[in-house]
This record gives sequence, structure tokens and C-alpha cells, in this order.
Amino acid sequence: MKAFVYTELQIAIPFENAPWKDINNAIKKQPGFLNKTWLSGVDSQSVGGLYAFDSIENAQKFVTGYFPDEARSLGVAQRTSVFDALVTEEASKDMNSVHFGAKLDKKPGAFLYTEVQLNVVPFDNAPWEKINEAIKKQPGFMAKTWLSGLHTGTVGAFMHSTPSKMPKNSHSIISQAKPPA
Repeated sequence: MKAFVYTELQIAIPFENAPWKDINNAIKKQPGFLNKTWLSGVDSQSVGGLYAFDSIENAQKFVTGYFPDEARSLGVAQRTSVFDALVTEEASKDMNSVHFGAKLDKKPGAFLYTEVQLNVVPFDNAPWEKINEAIKKQPGFMAKTWLSGLHTGTVGAFMHSTPSKMPKNSHSIISQAKPPA
């Protein structure tokens, strides 16, 4: 895995009413697609996800080709971000990231996506070791995958939590862990 993609459709719909089965079939056909975690906003009912791709090039093709077309077919706007997975590997492995091979003892009850509008290039200039130590002490923490924005250097994260333990704030999107049946 070399890239992550965050997507969000600007729509408010209960997840069970979203056409996720059809979308899954189309996404699985995209070049370089490895996996996706579906996200459903707790308060906003927005629909989106975090994807893993085998290359930055395939991730970029996805966010400039397939995904905007999918949003257009639903008649909604969309938001996407591409992240360089390789530069955050060490920091993510230190946080039990499932995207880098860690296994969780139980299923998460919630996911948290966050991105700070701060440019940190290269990623190793970020104080991730100090931040990791503080986050590991938070109630409900299970795992974290660090994100580093491609071309932007924005720093973010995708975290796994036990139910109702991650704090809400104005810079994060909290989603229920509702894997498709």
C-alpha cells in the first residue's frame, strides 16, 4: 500500500439507505484498489470512506475519475484527499495501525477522521512520537493510522475507538463502525 484516500459525499442519508452494494462493486474494479472502510457520520449522516491503494498514481486516478463521476451520478458534491502512506508507516505502526499489519483484539465501535490544516514536510518533522504517547493514554483508543497530505503536507489521522469514547471537536468527523453485512 502506498496511498490512502479520504472521501465524503455531501449528502445526509442513513447508511442503510445508501447504495453501498452497487458502489462496492464499482470500486472493486478500480485500478490499484486494495480496501475501503465505509464511514457514516454520526450526526451528519454523511457517507464516505478511507481507501487504500497500491500507488499514488492509482489513488489520483480514482479521485479525479471514478469518484467525482459517482458523486455526479448521485447529484451531490464531494470531497477527496490523497495521502502518502509510505511517509507515515513508522508512526502508524507505533500506533497499532491495522493498515500496516496490526490486529485488533475486538471490533472498533467508532472511527475518527481528522486533518489539521498545517503543512509539515517532510512528515518526520512532525512531533509524532510525543503525540503518539499522549494519544495512547486516551480512553477508548485502539489504533491510529497517520495521514500526510500529498502535495499539501497536511497532517491527519484515522483512528479506531471503542464505542462513544473519542472526543468530538470541530475538526473531526466521527463515524459509527457499521461494516456492510
